Amino acid sequence: MFSTRGSLRLVAMGAAIAAAGIAAAPAQAQTATNQWSFSGNTCGGTGGINNCYATTAGTVVQGNPGTVGSSPLIARIEGNENGTAGTPEVSTLFSAVTGGEFNVSYMNTTTNPNQLSFTYSAGVGDPAIHYVGIFQANTYDLFYYVGGITSGTFNLSTYFPNNSGWSHIDFYDTSGPVPEPATWAMMLFGFGAIGFALRRRRSLLAASA
Repeated sequence: MFSTRGSLRLVAMGAAIAAAGIAAAPAQAQTATNQWSFSGNTCGGTGGINNCYATTAGTVVQGNPGTVGSSPLIARIEGNENGTAGTPEVSTLFSAVTGGEFNVSYMNTTTNPNQLSFTYSAGVGDPAIHYVGIFQANTYDLFYYVGGITSGTFNLSTYFPNNSGWSHIDFYDTSGPVPEPATWAMMLFGFGAIGFALRRRRSLLAASA
């Protein structure tokens, strides 16, 4: 006879598969869905990076988490005078983020002129990155990636044609990342396993009665 314990085991298995699907589908580097540019530095007011939010309107606001679509800043990395990346400054809103997930590099050679690159290796509990902001020469460029991003390379001369180098790069979370197709498939498979287990249990109980 199909026991309640066996049914629960299948339910747990289906839930685990659904959860594994979420973890097994990391966001990939992609082209920005939107890009905005505006003057001035960002988030230097009260609270610093712990109080800094990107918005779907293409702006960065200080201390306004209630704005629809606002996404908190995860980490900021300053550029040194020689172009190397400084130590990441991490927001206390993300306890799982250590800063070691980020690798930022700058190159200014004949073959790679004025290029800023990054990789993000998210660990357990780390957020997805959906906004990237770069500041240089009193100009801030904000990029939005609907599916999340784990790596990218920016030709800074495209965005800051009159000034080479970079001041800092910011990475923002999102309030509701859109699951990728692989994630949806795994979730549906997991929920289907749960439904099958419950239907089988009901059928067996009815037959035994």
